[in-house]
Amino acid sequence: MPNALLPLIVFILCSNVVAILSPERCDMCTCHVVDQVLLLNCSGIKTRQGDDSGMIRQPYFESFADYRFKTMEAHFERNRIKKVSRLFLAKVNSLSLAHNEITTIDEGAFMKITTLKTLSLKYNKLKTLDEKSFNGLRNLENLDLSHNNIINLSPLTFSLLKSLKTISLSHNAIEKLEDEIFSIPTLRTIDLSFNSILLIGSNVFGKAYNLRTLNLSNNNISKIDDYQIPSLETLDLSCNNKVTIGPNAFTSFKSLKWLSLSSNDLEEVPSQVEMLDELRVLHLEGNVIKDLGDPVKRLRLEEFYVQNNSLQNFYVDAARLRVSNLQI
Repeated sequence: MPNALLPLIVFILCSNVVAILSPERCDMCTCHVVDQVLLLNCSGIKTRQGDDSGMIRQPYFESFADYRFKTMEAHFERNRIKKVSRLFLAKVNSLSLAHNEITTIDEGAFMKITTLKTLSLKYNKLKTLDEKSFNGLRNLENLDLSHNNIINLSPLTFSLLKSLKTISLSHNAIEKLEDEIFSIPTLRTIDLSFNSILLIGSNVFGKAYNLRTLNLSNNNISKIDDYQIPSLETLDLSCNNKVTIGPNAFTSFKSLKWLSLSSNDLEEVPSQVEMLDELRVLHLEGNVIKDLGDPVKRLRLEEFYVQNNSLQNFYVDAARLRVSNLQI
C-alpha cells in the first residue's frame, strides 16, 4: 500500500470513531447534559428497524447510561405516535409527547416513571380519559392536555394525581363538568378555555383549597353559580353564552382580585360584584351595558374596562367610583 494513502485511511477511521462515540448522539436520539439535566431529544425520528409503527420508539438505556445526570427532560414530539404504552425512562422529570396522533393511553403506561413532574400531551387526538390513564403519576405537578378532542372526563380522571398544581384542558370539546373532578387540594391553576362547557356542577372544585386561577373563557356557560373556591384570585368568564349571574355566584370569592365578564351580552353590571371586597381589576368590555349603576361604586378598583358597551351619559364621580385606570 502506498505510504501516501495511510494518512487518508487513518483520517477516515478516526472520523468514524468520533461519529460513533460523539456525546451528542444516544441511539436514534440526541443527548446533552446541562446543569446535571440530561436533555433527551427523540423528536422527529424515523422508525428504527423492528419498532412498531405508531408506538413510542424509546432509546436503548445503554445509549445514555454513561451520562452523569440527576434528572432527565425527554422530548418525543412529531413522531406520529398513536398509542402510549409502558415507558421506561430513569430519573425523568419532564416528558413531552406533544404534536403526535395519540388516541390511546394504556393502563399503567406511566407506572415506571414515578419521578415525573411535568407531562405534555398537547396537540394529539385524545377523546376520553379515566383514572387509569395516569396511574402511577403521584409526583406529577403540571399536566397539559390542551388541543385534543376530549369530550368526556371521568369523575376520577385526575383522582390519583395527588401533587397536581397546574392543568390545561383548553381547546378541547368538553361539554360538562360533574362530581368532584377537580377536588385536588394542591391545584393552583386550571385552564378550561375554548371548550363547549354548558354545565358546571356545584362540587366540581369542592376540595381545591389552593386554587388561585380559573380560566373558563370561550365556552357556552349560561349561568354562573357559587363554585365554593374561597382561595380564587383570578377568574376569566369572558366570551360565554349571554351568561346569567346567580344570586350567590360570588359569595365564596373572598380573595378574588381579577375578574373578566367581557363579551357576554350583559345588559347591566351584575349586582353581585359589590361583595368582592378584594377585587382590583374588572373587565366588562364588549357587552351592551347602558348604565354602570351602583354595584361598582364601593369597589376599590385599580383597573376598570368598560369600552365597547352602550353607555349613555356616562359620568365619572371620582369620589364614588374609585378607580385609578379607567378604560371607556
